[in-house]
Amino acid sequence: ISPATLAMCCFRFFPSQLRDEWQKADAKRRVVINELVDRLNSEIQVEIVESGRAWVSTTMLNGVRAIRFCVTSYLTTEKHIDELVSMLEEKARSVYSS
Repeated sequence: ISPATLAMCCFRFFPSQLRDEWQKADAKRRVVINELVDRLNSEIQVEIVESGRAWVSTTMLNGVRAIRFCVTSYLTTEKHIDELVSMLEEKARSVYSS
């Protein structure tokens, strides 16, 4: 009847300090920074899932790890999305500061 669509969002936590360093880095250093950012994103995903408050996954896009979530319930509200964003910010600060 109509094409299938999903409300999916993929994004990558990339701390500004590392982003600034990445922009000035040579190719070899950029690989190292990307590997670190990949690990940070994996750790954030694990923290979110282990909290039991939400479920997100990771995927590889263009050779780098990204966090993704997909809204599949018609009961999802803007409040749920805002709560997820807050949780992601909290976990990102926690993971990056450790």
